[in-house]
Amino acid sequence: MRRRLLFYSLSALSITLCAEAPIPLQAPIRSVRVHPDEAWVTRTGIVRVANSGTHKLKLGQLPGDLKSDDLRIQAKGPEGTRLGEILVGPDRYIAPETPESKALAAKLEALHQQKIQLESQQKASEKAYEFLDGTQSLARNGGTGSAPIVLPTGAALVELNRAMEGRYSELAAQSQVRAQALTKVQKEMTELESEWQKLKGKLDTNPNPSQVTVELVTPHGGDVEVEVSYRTAQARWKPSYEARLAPNGKSMELVLFAEVTQGSGEAWDGVQMDLSNSHPSRVQEMPRFTNYPRIGWNPPPVPYRGSSTTVEVVASSGRIDGATSQTSANFTIERSTPATYRPPEPKPLPVLEAPAASLEEAKGLAQTWHLEGLKDVPSDGDAHRFLVVSENVEPRLQIVVAPRLDTTPYQIVRYTPPSRIPMFPGASILRSIGTMRMGQGSLSIPPPNQPFELSFGPYQGLRVGLQRVSEKRPFRMTKVTETRQYQKSGVRDQVKEEIIATGSDRIWELRESITLANDSNEQLDVEVQDRIAASIHESVKISPTPDTTPGAQARSPFVQAWTLNLPAKSKQTISLGLVIKAPKEGDLTGLKELGLE
Repeated sequence: MRRRLLFYSLSALSITLCAEAPIPLQAPIRSVRVHPDEAWVTRTGIVRVANSGTHKLKLGQLPGDLKSDDLRIQAKGPEGTRLGEILVGPDRYIAPETPESKALAAKLEALHQQKIQLESQQKASEKAYEFLDGTQSLARNGGTGSAPIVLPTGAALVELNRAMEGRYSELAAQSQVRAQALTKVQKEMTELESEWQKLKGKLDTNPNPSQVTVELVTPHGGDVEVEVSYRTAQARWKPSYEARLAPNGKSMELVLFAEVTQGSGEAWDGVQMDLSNSHPSRVQEMPRFTNYPRIGWNPPPVPYRGSSTTVEVVASSGRIDGATSQTSANFTIERSTPATYRPPEPKPLPVLEAPAASLEEAKGLAQTWHLEGLKDVPSDGDAHRFLVVSENVEPRLQIVVAPRLDTTPYQIVRYTPPSRIPMFPGASILRSIGTMRMGQGSLSIPPPNQPFELSFGPYQGLRVGLQRVSEKRPFRMTKVTETRQYQKSGVRDQVKEEIIATGSDRIWELRESITLANDSNEQLDVEVQDRIAASIHESVKISPTPDTTPGAQARSPFVQAWTLNLPAKSKQTISLGLVIKAPKEGDLTGLKELGLE
């Protein structure tokens, strides 16, 4: 009776332990949502529970160093199903062996044994060389030491010498063959070890996997769908563009691609992929004002005027009839302190409106794009390219040149930003005309109310030149020093006087010309850009000369542009001129940029 009771007790305990053992959850990767600096991976699996109660589910082979904050789990099952405790820890796992890995390991072992054998034979040959060298030394010296050595003489000695030479040749040949064999074996071992490392990386891409154990409470038995989402910092995406201009310049296709990179240790095979430009791990709060302007005013200092001094100066004009003629005059000198005078402050430079960091941020949008079809992204750390969205835009093709910087004309396409494609500043953009690649650069965001611009390389049918026609510079104001002799009370003194040339203003004048020659057989729409010289001081005036070509429009506070319709096989000239007027005293900056220094 006691044995039967003990048997029933052990059976019940075994059933209880089996019920508490974790149930393996088969949950393959279904979808991933990739952000600029991380990704969220979603696995989905269905598990069947036999009865009500608390069940433990186990999901292993997750990315290493997984934290509880990186995990989101939800379950759908019979009404009343809920989740309990969730534990995250390391997963004990040994990478499986495959026939390919076994065969590769066998080749490596065979090469290793062959290398050991060749190295042993080389050492034996070295010992034989030492023995032969010792024998030859004894033969030459007649033996050394206390014990006499009897050596052969006559024909026997000749035969011994011939045998030793043959042995030398044999050892040298064998050593050369073994050296070549060792080099070949070492090369094969290096190649096989490289293959072994690659294969090992495929078999064991997740060296420190994590495991998640979930408590599941169900009111009764049935199927439960469990969805596990976790974050990995070993995945990201970045945008890139292609601008495909038609050969006739009438249309352009703009394509956005996503370059997805991941090294999480998991292969994303046949997954649904979403892309987002948001940063879920960063705090995105609206900035708040912390500093408030306080406007004050300080009256300008009043110039100080000191006392005056009267000095009598007697001028001598030489002897007349033996007498000295003297003339006296009184001069009043006003003493003042010019250091107390505060000159007017220069005007600030005009403020340029800063471009938005990106159109999405300017609009306050965080977008997500759903890629069509199932995607494969291996865990290799390489960038894999996927099409996100494309749209046709209406381009305006124009030839643009800035002769002061470069006389090469460029093909520029201006277009309105498309409605469905976001513009990410700094992203790589490839430009092509038809099937011809025209270069690759970074996308720049223009200021508000300005169109986007893309350069499609130089244009060969237009020749441009910049020439200086004339210039006029003022004479420099210098102090002229004269020495005169004065005599007072019979004593003759020398006094230096500084005389400053008179004049109200200094004036510079500069005239240049830009010549354009259309060598092509078609009419060209050309935009000529040049910088605008501006003054930051009220006392310095800059104005164009009357013969300057009119019609320039400001592209920015510092750039002006002329738009020309240049017929085929024709020439046209743009005249540039400016006048700079400044006070006669003081240093003028910025003349070097104009070539006037």
